[in-house]
Amino acid sequence: MLKARQLTFVNPTARISVPTPHPRAPPSVDLSALRAALDSEDPTRAALAALLAFHAIRIWQLCALHLTDLRDGRLHVDGRVIPLAAPVRLRLAA
Repeated sequence: MLKARQLTFVNPTARISVPTPHPRAPPSVDLSALRAALDSEDPTRAALAALLAFHAIRIWQLCALHLTDLRDGRLHVDGRVIPLAAPVRLRLAA
C-alpha cells in the first residue's frame, strides 16, 4: 500500500534549500616573476621571496619579522617554530 502511494522512497531532504558557498580559489602565481625574485641580486628581495614561496609566510608576518626570529635554522613566528628549507637558509645567509 505504501509503495503504491510512493511513500516508501520519499527523500525527506528534497525540499530543503541550502545555498552553496562559492569557494574562492587563490590567485595564480606568475612563475617568471617568482623565479626572478628568488634569483634576484638583492639579497633582501631573494630572502623574502624564499620565505613566501617555500614556507607561505603571510605578508603581515614578514612586516613584523625581526632578525632575532631566525635562530638555529628555524623561524620563530607567532608561537610556531618553522624549520627552514635549505634554499631559504642560503638566501638568508646572504
